[in-house]
Amino acid sequence: MDAGTNALIEQEKFSGPANVDHQVPVTEIIKELGARIAGEWQRVRPEDSPLSPLLAAFTARCISLEFSDRFDFERGLSLDNEQELVRMTMELAASLDNPIFDTIKMQVTFESLYATELQKIRKKASKLETQNSQLLDHIVEIGTNIQSNTQVASLYRSIFKLLLANSGVDPSKIDRTVEREVAAALESVFPQAGLNAFNMMNVEEKRKQIKEIISIVLGIRLFNLEIKKGGAGLVDVPGLALSEVNALFHQIESEASQINDQCYTYVDILNLERKVPGTIAASVDRLQAELTNRRQYVLLLHQLQHEVLESLDVVKNTQQRLADDLEQLKTMVGLRSSVPKEQVYPKFHALSKGWHDLIDARERTGMRLLLYQQLLAFRSSFTAQILAHDIQLVHQYMYIFADRLSSRKLRCDEAL
Repeated sequence: MDAGTNALIEQEKFSGPANVDHQVPVTEIIKELGARIAGEWQRVRPEDSPLSPLLAAFTARCISLEFSDRFDFERGLSLDNEQELVRMTMELAASLDNPIFDTIKMQVTFESLYATELQKIRKKASKLETQNSQLLDHIVEIGTNIQSNTQVASLYRSIFKLLLANSGVDPSKIDRTVEREVAAALESVFPQAGLNAFNMMNVEEKRKQIKEIISIVLGIRLFNLEIKKGGAGLVDVPGLALSEVNALFHQIESEASQINDQCYTYVDILNLERKVPGTIAASVDRLQAELTNRRQYVLLLHQLQHEVLESLDVVKNTQQRLADDLEQLKTMVGLRSSVPKEQVYPKFHALSKGWHDLIDARERTGMRLLLYQQLLAFRSSFTAQILAHDIQLVHQYMYIFADRLSSRKLRCDEAL
């Protein structure tokens, strides 16, 4: 099964038997069938590992595509055909050392995990955004009609809480040093003298200013980290992001290269059998099934490798921009006690954005590492039937074919 099969499943429509007027998506038919097969599997094989409805559905669909003359969803499945499809699906799922089923299982497992982990990242980002929005609403509410010291203190506490939540430091690692640095940066960026102007802003302007404060405070702490005058709790995100994505790229590259070599061996053996039928000892059907499995494994590796390579480029470029911005800030600040905020604030914004971009990149690298580790579970999921005898024959025949080609060339040269 491949991406084309997935697209086919999504696009097809099931018209049902002739006496059914409405159209039912094939996707729904397969989903219901998968749930029934999974339930039947649990009933008759309770001692085995559960068969997920998704895997059951994709397995049944692959079988129906292979035997389309018997399982035609366009015309509708008879009860006998449906029962036969259930039986064939369960037999395939129950088979041991089967590269065909392992190919389906590998694809479904990879895609399911990919979707699950991507959803986790999105939920995490959405949760943080919701928390920030709630804190911002609270800050805006407090910052309306400020008339007392109590309101001022409450406003600063709320902003401080929001800054800590977006400090770039693991919550479990936030200590008094981190808090003092954040408080000092807040006081320099948003002194009490600016409260009157803040009080006069409308809701959207207040939200915008608080977001800017979050970005500038982090930028200040990143700069202080660079010049070794602060940055407590901040880790080397640029260095970690680069080393992690680089290491993963080389792991995947090495693995893909090794499995590609295996594919070449399968192809050489099968080509030998095609040229000289009856030569090899292994089953041709089995070798073809194994080759399909290995090719799908490499295809998924290459998908990951492509994403990791793109991420590697992004990380390198972002890392370079951060370094450039830090150098420019050093030049601006120099030995001066104060610098116009119009010059340095944009740089602090850029530092903060680049930092968060690299944090996001690390999360994606972590997701891809998990996917890669899951793929490795299918590296040896079946017993390869490539025989040393067949490999030796390939080498022997390669020499024979080479000699024949050489002799033909020599005769042609002599004739000329």
